[in-house]
Amino acid sequence: MNELNSHITDFLNYYKGLDDDPEYAVMLNGPWGSGKTWFVRKYLEDFEASGGKCLYVSLYGVQSITDIESEFFRQLHPLLSSKAMRLTGKLLTGVLKTSFRFDYDGDGSSDGSLSSQLTSIDISQYLEKPGGFMLVFDDLERAVLDKVSLLGYINHFVEFQGCKVIVVGNEDEIDLSDNYLNIKEKLIGKTFLVSADFWAAFDDFVGRLSAEAKCFCLNNKELIFDYYERSKFNNLRHLRQILSDFSRLYDVLPDESSEKEGLLENILKFFLVLGMESRHGALTLAEMKSLDSGIPSLLPGSKEEGKSPFDKLQKKYAGIGAYDMLLDGEMWADIIFNGKIDKYAVEESLRKSFYFIDERTPDWEVLWKYRDLEDPRFTDILKVVSERFKSSDYRDPLVLKHVVGLLMELANVGLYSESVESISATAKQCVDNMAKEGCLLGRVDCSFPEQEFGGQLGFHGMDLDHFQKFSEYLACKYEEVTKHSYPSKAKGVVELLFSDISKFYGHMVPSNHGEQPYTEIPILKYVDPGYFADSLISISPVNRRVVCYAILERCKLSSSFSAIKEEKDWLESVVSILKEKSHENSGTLLGMQLKQYIDDFLVVAVESL
Repeated sequence: MNELNSHITDFLNYYKGLDDDPEYAVMLNGPWGSGKTWFVRKYLEDFEASGGKCLYVSLYGVQSITDIESEFFRQLHPLLSSKAMRLTGKLLTGVLKTSFRFDYDGDGSSDGSLSSQLTSIDISQYLEKPGGFMLVFDDLERAVLDKVSLLGYINHFVEFQGCKVIVVGNEDEIDLSDNYLNIKEKLIGKTFLVSADFWAAFDDFVGRLSAEAKCFCLNNKELIFDYYERSKFNNLRHLRQILSDFSRLYDVLPDESSEKEGLLENILKFFLVLGMESRHGALTLAEMKSLDSGIPSLLPGSKEEGKSPFDKLQKKYAGIGAYDMLLDGEMWADIIFNGKIDKYAVEESLRKSFYFIDERTPDWEVLWKYRDLEDPRFTDILKVVSERFKSSDYRDPLVLKHVVGLLMELANVGLYSESVESISATAKQCVDNMAKEGCLLGRVDCSFPEQEFGGQLGFHGMDLDHFQKFSEYLACKYEEVTKHSYPSKAKGVVELLFSDISKFYGHMVPSNHGEQPYTEIPILKYVDPGYFADSLISISPVNRRVVCYAILERCKLSSSFSAIKEEKDWLESVVSILKEKSHENSGTLLGMQLKQYIDDFLVVAVESL
């Protein structure tokens, strides 16, 4: 039947053909996932096809002999144990005493009855089968029932009923006590170690896949075997599960994927690697999420080289690269761990990969995948990107950051003639030009020097000091431009007193919903105190109270948002002006209202800062 375990097959054929009772059982031993169950099931298929009869029971979770005999009874009497029968009665451990009422047509009424008494599960009627008879007990190590008692029970079939018996288990997970070894010595006449036989199992595994996935896997059998071997786990059970899961992903890939040379093979490679490592417990969910197709492989000699989960995978599976992942770590984690496949997200990621590069792909993005380019294409695209960079033609700050990282990395490895210092100087000039033209306004995404991604792509050159300094310069320039914009934005805040008082409250007071652009920015200190006081007096009394309450709540939260403390001088000036206005309007309702706002809200707010 196969090469690695053919000697086991030969012996089982000899064993089943014995005319006399063998008076011993055969054990198939092997680690979990080595293909023991698959092997014995395939053997039994051939056995039954040649006219033999067998009873097979998994001992997984078995707590009593009754559990085993119930399963044997189900197989020996399929009609009595079928769902169509409405059985009432009780199966006893040693004696089957039943008075069954049964319902053949499922209408709920009794169609007959049957009485019987059995002293045990009787299989004598099968022992004279022309094709032979076998009992198979699988998953010995997973039985809850005491192993010694279990082997004693199995011995009853061998010694007293003359059965041929196969016991399947992993003795590495069994307590090999003296009692166990003694009864095993009496029961087991031959023990074989089952080897994980990839070639024997593979065709059967892929035969369960969709037609398209099956064809693809058959055409890539050698590739699958290569990565299966590199894993060194030798776990056929895992391989079967992985191929089944891969079929689900394969069936939702874009139709044109098969036209992109190497694309499907790369997906298969990573599916195998991530699937085998995660199922064996060598790659955690958190580690898989940290993998990312956007992070280029670290350059040789880097101070961080070899430390990341991806570096460990590269050492074990030589030839895989970060670019080959195609999907980011979060997406792979969803597919491998959670079985969640977002067809549209997968397609979007693949279309952004090197395999789908066309005339619509931005030049810098083509260069981003420079490791996959051929020399003429690389030279041409580098020239285009370099000229646009020197002309300050890139107006998006994150795109510029990508370009700078790329050029610095290429210069560092000798693939770009400009010095890193020259690139840095040009890059800062580009940032200055962006600042003057307003390209940095609102771009909070470039305010974090340590960020590793721009869009869905990771930055090249992250481990270069000059790139880090450029990132810091970009972030500082963003902060500078943003602060210069505060006075004009502050006027807009005051305008909300007249146009949308609820929005003013939302902008001022931190909460878990709505737009909150100024909860951590001392925007009010950029408002002229007199202009604010006049505006407050100009709105309705109800809205005045809302404004003053919002300021009080904002100040109370200053311990969590320390920047708000910078508004203290401004608020004291507003209070002083309003006190003057209250005094000027003494004896009027407005004067009384202003005093109340000051005493109940604003003075308390100042004290909170």
